[in-house]
Order: sequence, then structure tokens, then C-alpha cells
Amino acid sequence: MSHSFSKIVITGGSGFLGSVISKQLLGKGYKVVSLDIAPPHNKEVDYISCNLAKDTINPEWFDGVFAVINLAGAPIFGKWTKEKKQQIYNSRVIGTKKLVETLQNTDVANFVSASAVGIYGDRGEELLSESSELGDGQKSFLTKVSKDWEDEALKLQNKMNVNIIRNGHILGKKGLVGVLRPYYQWGIGGPLGNGKQWFPWIHIDDCAQMYVNAALEEGDTKQAVTNAVVGKPITNKTFSKVFAKVLRRPHIFFIPKFALKLLYGEFANEMMYSQKITGNTKISFIYKDISDAMNNILIGK
Repeated sequence: MSHSFSKIVITGGSGFLGSVISKQLLGKGYKVVSLDIAPPHNKEVDYISCNLAKDTINPEWFDGVFAVINLAGAPIFGKWTKEKKQQIYNSRVIGTKKLVETLQNTDVANFVSASAVGIYGDRGEELLSESSELGDGQKSFLTKVSKDWEDEALKLQNKMNVNIIRNGHILGKKGLVGVLRPYYQWGIGGPLGNGKQWFPWIHIDDCAQMYVNAALEEGDTKQAVTNAVVGKPITNKTFSKVFAKVLRRPHIFFIPKFALKLLYGEFANEMMYSQKITGNTKISFIYKDISDAMNNILIGK
């Protein structure tokens, strides 16, 4: 640890990804503070209760802090009502706007802000990278959220290093896998629609490592955007087959779009979007193969 400051603040630090990032940072000897509406499970993580979009953010919380990792955001999963969409938007965009205004008056060196590959919209067979054109925010709600979220984060680039990480589907015990697992265990899991849509994914341990690396970066990077996606692109059908195989369950059903619509409303459309993104080659991932990743998550191999 060569920084004079050894404290890292994580907004949304008590959540699915934030908990794994916290553990990795603690393992490296850093002091971690979770700024969240819920306390962290890990007692070694300090806690400040804060709803970024609504509460006053105190600049003193960032005294002696080397980096801020910004993950705060209401869960995407669930039925999208007007209220739910507003919550998804405000928690990310308004929350980041207020955080950025506060950080302008601090000595923080690095700001790492989450985004999502949803920013590209539904792209079919087109091969995408960080330099690809972004999607249309009028056609896709998640594209609009991600664009506005990134725009707020980038307002800090004249003050400190800003890294934006566009998350693919983060695979771990919770999140997407947690939502789908019961269906596969009941033997009724299957691809969404025809399953031909591309499915950009990353194991949670590798995703957390990307955030840790970006937060601890020294020197002048100013601004970088990275897709948190691994390996050769796979389809939703491939992901689904592996899921069933690892659990030793049948794989004969598919989940029709109308069923998803009943469960998730407008979110069902975006669940079917296709983003063919090649994995980041600059990073040495632990889990490059979907079978290895799912074996680790589902049966601890």
C-alpha cells in the first residue's frame, strides 16, 4: 500500500458487488467505508447511513479518502412500474450528481463509477467495444439511465481520475443467478425467448477485481471507460444450457416473452436485448469460461 491515504469509500458498498469489493480491499489492508441505505454484513467495514439521492452528503466523510467507488442504485430486477423506474433513475443519476458536487471540494484522487452495458441498447449481431456508438435513450430506458449516470460521473474528470466500468451480467450467488436458480432447480429453467441474443457476462470476483484495480490506480489516467465482460461472446441459450447442466437438471423449456412481460412489465423487453461484446484482454480474469464460472457459483467448485 503506497498511498498516503488508505481509506476507500464505496457507495452502495453493502450490496451484491460492493460486499465482494470490500472484502478484496480489506484483504489488501485498506480501510473501507460503506455509504449505503443498509449496513454491511461484514463488521470490518465502517458504515455511514446515506441515501445519496435524498440525504445531505457530508464532505467530511471523504477526509483522508484515496478513492470513491460509486455503485449505489436501486435494484433493476422486479416489475417495472412508473415508480420503480423513477427509483432506478434517481438512485443512480440524481445520487451521482449530488455525490459529484460534494467530491469537487475534496482531495479524493480516484473516482470509479459503475455503469452498464445496457448503454449500448439492443444491437443484435453487431460486435461492440468501448468505442462503439451508444444506444438510443428513447428506445431503451437502461440506455438513458446509463448515459445520464456516466455524464454526471464525468463532471469530475477535471478534478480527479475518473474510471467508468460498464457492467455486463454479474454472475454470483445473488443477482441474476439468484433470481433464476429456483426455476432451474425445479427443472423449468430455459433460455429467454429463442435464446439467440448475446449475453455479456462476468464472474463477480473478476468484476470486483476490476473495480479494485481502478480504485488503487496511481498516476494520471483522467478518464477511462471499460466493459466488465469476459471471454468469447456467448448467447443466452449457451448460458442457460450450462446453468441446467451444472445443476443436473433438464433443459427442455424456453421462457416466452409474454411470460416475462407478465412478471416484469417493460423490463421484459430489455431482458431480451442482445449485446455482443468481446471480453477485455488487458485483464487476467480467473473465470474466463462460463462452465468454470457457473460450477464455482452453483456448487463451489
